[in-house]
Amino acid sequence: MRDVSWAQELWRFVFVLGVGLLVGLLVDQVYPAVLLFVAAYVIRHLYNIQRLIRWLDAPAATELPANFGLWSEIYACISRLLKIHADCEQRLNALLAQFQSTAAALPDAVVALGPGDEIQWMNDAAERLLGLRVPGDYGRPLANLFRAPEFQHYLAAREFSHALELAAPGQEQKRLLLRAVPYGDRQLLVIVQDTTERYRVERIRRDFVANVSHELRTPLTVISGFIENMHADGDRCPEAWRRPLELIAGQADRMQHIVEDLLLLARLEGGEKVLRHELVDVAGMLEVAAEEARLLTGGGGADRARYPVVVAAGR
Repeated sequence: MRDVSWAQELWRFVFVLGVGLLVGLLVDQVYPAVLLFVAAYVIRHLYNIQRLIRWLDAPAATELPANFGLWSEIYACISRLLKIHADCEQRLNALLAQFQSTAAALPDAVVALGPGDEIQWMNDAAERLLGLRVPGDYGRPLANLFRAPEFQHYLAAREFSHALELAAPGQEQKRLLLRAVPYGDRQLLVIVQDTTERYRVERIRRDFVANVSHELRTPLTVISGFIENMHADGDRCPEAWRRPLELIAGQADRMQHIVEDLLLLARLEGGEKVLRHELVDVAGMLEVAAEEARLLTGGGGADRARYPVVVAAGR
């Protein structure tokens, strides 16, 4: 179709030249007549270019100019492009509306931030959890509205591989879990979840473990003490009781270790740094190392000469 339009336009130009030449021959002014007809042909194209420029300045205000020939094909191509653009825009608007309706139904707060961390969009949960206002807070930096030092440092560091857990500003009893996801051109999607209930349950569980462990230590201490006293009176302790007492002592010791581990776990979950100090039997360790050296070399006096320091230290 385009080749046909170009061919028609070429024949139209040839026709204009022929008419100009014929008129020039009739009036005995060939060159002026041909120039006049060519100028009229050029003026027609300049007029169509001016109409196209005027339409491009305000495409929604006027319809496509009607024409024929090559310009008709140009306007037809523009019309097809406009239709494709309108279809793409309609699909994008539908996808955007679907995303917004889906995000609005989420119980978690969702806030879309621009390149300057300004708010571009938010769902209803963001108003409830973060205290924001729609649409009054659009265009304002989120860090200026959600005034939490931890969140401001989180944004400034631009390290979003981990989530941030913090208390809501002005509401210390409310706990929030915040995560930022980069997307697009230096944009962020901030997702905030209310973890108050989960935090409360975890704290209750941690306190329960700590309290139970503390309560178990007292009866275990009493049981262990009585068993030690009965072992100490070995002559007066009946023979039939010795084996049961050994089993009770072993289980009491086992329970004592479990209680200590539970207390240690409770302190670790509470964020307490626990340092454990244990005595190391250096002499025993050196003796084991010396024994291993003897076994590797076959044992004997040669080993004593070969490992004098280790053996002596072990002993």
